[in-house]
Amino acid sequence: MVATQHAQGDLLDYLVRPLGADLSARRCHIRHADTALHAAALGLNEAVTRRLIELGADVNAVDRYSASPLHYAARNPTSTPAVVRSLLGHGSKTETEDNWQARPLHLAAEWGNIEALKLLLVYGADVAVRRSSDFLPLHDAAERGLSEAVVLLGEGGSDVNARTVTGWRPLDIAENNGFDQIAEYLKAKGAVTRFVV
Repeated sequence: MVATQHAQGDLLDYLVRPLGADLSARRCHIRHADTALHAAALGLNEAVTRRLIELGADVNAVDRYSASPLHYAARNPTSTPAVVRSLLGHGSKTETEDNWQARPLHLAAEWGNIEALKLLLVYGADVAVRRSSDFLPLHDAAERGLSEAVVLLGEGGSDVNARTVTGWRPLDIAENNGFDQIAEYLKAKGAVTRFVV
């Protein structure tokens, strides 16, 4: 794990090959109980991420909260596209839910990770999936005022009139939070407000 956190590729090779270090080992002293690949994805180190995958790390391993390395990379807006691309290119599942029913697309939309959002859409992430808050990724992006994410999701086929269980649509959320540019885009895409009489 230390080799991963400090981007020590040579040390990583030594620990895995001659010593047989377990790539699925978890950091028990850390509350998330994540793997070395989670740490590499969060640490934004594409070379170490790629090397761990080459050495056999499970790209779909989950931490204590059911989050995969792809969840970690997607929620970090400074994540390099290469880390996300490596994970996706080696079979990381786009539809894995964490304990809050958030998928990587929700996290990329919520945290404004535009490059991850683009890649997830290219790899077929479902824009119509809801999380425990009943939000689509489009609701998440509208709530945060992330206009580029809203546009990507809107152009990616997200339902601009999708309602939460309480009746809120992305347009309602944008207007309620004063995100006029997002509201105008959503209206241009055919969105209507729940407050129309």
